[in-house]
Amino acid sequence: RLYGNLMTLQFAPPAVSRKGEVKETAHLTDKIDKEQLLENEDIMREYSSVVDLWQQEGRTAKGRDSRGLKSKEPAIRRYKIAAKSTSASMYKQLSANDGAGYMLTTEGEVLVKELTKDISDFSELLLYSFQNEFADKSIATDNTHYSMPRIKFSVLLTMPPQAAEKLIKLTLDKGLISRLIIQQLPTNKLEWEDPFADEGEPLEDIFKKIGDTMVYAIYKEMQRLKDREIQFVMTPEQKEDF
Repeated sequence: RLYGNLMTLQFAPPAVSRKGEVKETAHLTDKIDKEQLLENEDIMREYSSVVDLWQQEGRTAKGRDSRGLKSKEPAIRRYKIAAKSTSASMYKQLSANDGAGYMLTTEGEVLVKELTKDISDFSELLLYSFQNEFADKSIATDNTHYSMPRIKFSVLLTMPPQAAEKLIKLTLDKGLISRLIIQQLPTNKLEWEDPFADEGEPLEDIFKKIGDTMVYAIYKEMQRLKDREIQFVMTPEQKEDF
């Protein structure tokens, strides 16, 4: 049983890898991100009220004896995960999301730099995600244990060739590179572009519209069906072509 998450590495010269469609695809989840932000604010507001009441009860000796332990801070769901994250924060966020999440960055060099630090090396999460494996981790600093039956983590990275080479060398012995879909973006011809030319609707607006309608509708439908399994199968012809 596998899930449909993908891990993709795109590389091209710096002038190409940070522009165009890849960068603007971040707007596909703007509406989802905003909805999650509002939900999290409501959760934390309710939690703050509970903590305030707990603190008030502790103002007297009798209250301190009867109020019990402080309520644990609620898990905050946020599917979009930054490339500049520590290993502990990655486990915490994915655990809150039941193992699901995604990372989209046009600054792949940042990810490569983070993976060279022991505190930020979350390459094992990428390995576990390839076949949706079990993952767990204990954090000594706050005595917390995170456990996820299945990791469903998608990644889209774009970076210049030099950074891609560093990533390959850094993770070669772990087998990570064999789990990535690798794409080389075409290099545009060097030619003069008219800065005043009318290029129509901005890509940012196009992707935002797609995200606010199609992507958001799929997201809500998947939420509705979250307790049901959807099986994707290939036809005999597709298997033969594959």
